[in-house]
Amino acid sequence: MDAHRIDIDFEYLSQIRTAFALHTGRKTSNILEGDFRSVYRGRSMEFDELSEYMPGDEVHDIDWKSSSRSGQVLVRRYVAERKHHLLFIVDSGEKMRADTSAGQSKERIAAMTFGTAAYLADRNGADFALLQPEEDTMQLSLFRAGMPHLEKLLTQCVSKLGTESTYDAAKLLQFAADQIRKRMIIFLITDFDGLYRLDESLIGRVTERNDLLIVNIEDAYLTDHMAYDAADRCYADTRIVNSAALRRAEIDRRNRIQSFADNLFRRARVQSTTIAKEEEITDRVIGLFRDRTP
Repeated sequence: MDAHRIDIDFEYLSQIRTAFALHTGRKTSNILEGDFRSVYRGRSMEFDELSEYMPGDEVHDIDWKSSSRSGQVLVRRYVAERKHHLLFIVDSGEKMRADTSAGQSKERIAAMTFGTAAYLADRNGADFALLQPEEDTMQLSLFRAGMPHLEKLLTQCVSKLGTESTYDAAKLLQFAADQIRKRMIIFLITDFDGLYRLDESLIGRVTERNDLLIVNIEDAYLTDHMAYDAADRCYADTRIVNSAALRRAEIDRRNRIQSFADNLFRRARVQSTTIAKEEEITDRVIGLFRDRTP
């Protein structure tokens, strides 16, 4: 599986830019604009309305002439161009060193998915951060923008992808919901094991204040021909691979997990997609951002 280790360099970002260049006929800018504009208490360039003074308002936003005429203290409200904050959560562990159902590296697909989504976020003027497990703890970067920040996070992402940790996808989501107070778009990259660990209570806490987008990196089937067990580091027993009953059981289990996740996500207005090969990444990532409901 060492052949699946990825070296992040400028060629890596070049591949992401090339993938976007192939989509020049489609609109890939301003796809986050649905929740950019918001009325807030403070000053900016665009006036919106007058409203009654509330505790916490700036004194210099008081419109004294209008207040004098109305007999109550009125402040000027403005419309601001607000930056999005995107938090990327990337699942980890030995399982990420396995293959997808299309025979491609889950590690590479996960890293390319993160890089593509972060590149798109940066093009749309958003600040983004990365949360990943790290042995018995987790690592959360700062929210920033720019190519140097993206390059740094790509390197970090790949270095942690195959690392075992006590923090799975559900625990990382819980940390984000409980400890990060700003409103965010949370972009979770996981697999079937990660989907299996999610529940309605957790998704409810996450989506109470945040938008949630989920990518499922589709695992190879254990009953596929020449299947390799990444956890046990060996090829699957031929009795497993050649068993029609086990194949049906594996497909049935996947369908049940996917059906549970689909129903849960629909109720919580969570957007999700499945990726099995590299050529699907750009379309699926753009689709997730476009379909989110602010």
